[in-house]
Amino acid sequence: DPLHYSDYLEHCSFLPYLNNEHKHIFSELFKRNICSLCNMVLVNSTQEDIIEPNVSCHFGFYRLGSHHEIIPLHDSAFYQEDWLGLRVLDETGRLHLKMASCTHVDYQEDEANFVKNTLPFLKLSLEDMAAHI
Repeated sequence: DPLHYSDYLEHCSFLPYLNNEHKHIFSELFKRNICSLCNMVLVNSTQEDIIEPNVSCHFGFYRLGSHHEIIPLHDSAFYQEDWLGLRVLDETGRLHLKMASCTHVDYQEDEANFVKNTLPFLKLSLEDMAAHI
């Protein structure tokens, strides 16, 4: 809830840690693991019907204190301070923000989404994988 962000940080026992919004004993490990990915593909949809706001599929979110103004990923402190490693992935060409045209529950079954947004990243060579280890 962007209107109660401090409550979220204090009382939510999962997401703030997973996103490294809280420093914890595994913060560096989480970031190192993300940075070790060959590619990270984040798919948003023009028909997103579950995730609110839908740009959070690309780690965008409401400006704190607002339920209307959106801060895109690249303008967020999360990205600019690289809390989780997404900026490293982006700057090395391994973060891919893709769009689909299916509902959230259809992501896995939508053939066009799979062919356009997933399949190209399953064709990595051993050299590509070794370069990011």
